[in-house]
Amino acid sequence: MLFLLFCLHCSQNLDPTSQEEPREDLTSELIILAEIESNPQNAHELCEKLKSETNRKRCQSISMRPHLWTEVNSLPVTKRLAEGPTGALLTPRVKAQSIPSIGTESACQPQDTSCFEAEAKKANTVEDAINACQQIPEKKWQQECFFVTAEEWLEKPNSEAYHEATQLCLLTDTFQPHCFQHLSKKLAEDVPKATEVDQEKYRKIIQHGKQIKQSWDSRDAIFGKAMVDLMWAKALDISYVRAGIVAGNPFDHLPPAAIPHIRAAAVYHLMYMEGASSFDLEGWALRTQRALNARLKPADTRTPRAFSREKINQNWSSDKNDDNTIPAVFYMTDGRRAVSRDSHLDLLLCTLEAAARLPNGKTLLKQGMAHQSNLVRWTANRLLNQR
Repeated sequence: MLFLLFCLHCSQNLDPTSQEEPREDLTSELIILAEIESNPQNAHELCEKLKSETNRKRCQSISMRPHLWTEVNSLPVTKRLAEGPTGALLTPRVKAQSIPSIGTESACQPQDTSCFEAEAKKANTVEDAINACQQIPEKKWQQECFFVTAEEWLEKPNSEAYHEATQLCLLTDTFQPHCFQHLSKKLAEDVPKATEVDQEKYRKIIQHGKQIKQSWDSRDAIFGKAMVDLMWAKALDISYVRAGIVAGNPFDHLPPAAIPHIRAAAVYHLMYMEGASSFDLEGWALRTQRALNARLKPADTRTPRAFSREKINQNWSSDKNDDNTIPAVFYMTDGRRAVSRDSHLDLLLCTLEAAARLPNGKTLLKQGMAHQSNLVRWTANRLLNQR
């Protein structure tokens, strides 16, 4: 702390005509920033004490990044007996490329983390970005610098942006699973609304899937497939949120990898709009199929209702016992679900997952316990055990 204050003192403009903030205000600001970096879990309590808008925004951003203070239980990607990702938080079987620090000249003060982050984000090459982050003394904030730079790197106007962003994520150490997860979810935001009929509007999100696959094919193809799956899981959720109504338009435009996620998002949003108690288990599968058989126009979009997404404890975040014999896909933004190639069975599985996350869904889960399908019964049992 004394070193931080010394650096601040050295950098102050002593000209009494300066328009900068008084030294005592800047000293106070630096003390608060140091406290935030020491205890990021308390950031939400400190943001309003900061006078600088830039610092306040950074504080607010930190308060929404729980990986900075929460222990991560990630899994290395391994091949399962059945198809699908090993767990919800994954790390690839790839080591980071060693980039020697060249100590490039910087205008940043030694302890000014946000300054080095800004330099990294503005860098023209991934090597320069890495060098900027490496000048941050504390390991955790160095890793976070790689993380936030990786997210913004996706905005670079070149075909290698995703691949270069993964090079930054590989340097984030314990933050790796969240970093790669954020990349897939950020790319997912380029999905059009689910009432879109213009194939060109789907081009960008389809290209993202291809870029993820190409980036990982020679490094860790299993991990790459999982990251594509995660992108579609998030993308279809966003797509139906934007549409405010359920239709089957995405089936006509998206690749086979997206199909399980079309069903999952369609069931959830339909059940959210109409209420879990509107139909029984089989009735919900039929109701959703009717909606997915329809094709709507972009003008049919409805204003989505605001809602908060409930997450559950039994979201199958990792395999247990012989779970690796059960085919899996990511479930929107909350863990994984069992998946079936049979479209009707898959709609039943999606119905149970939605029911576990929405009011009045327990009856549907109990119906699933008596279903003739082993996969449906297994899903119902897993979801009921968390209640």
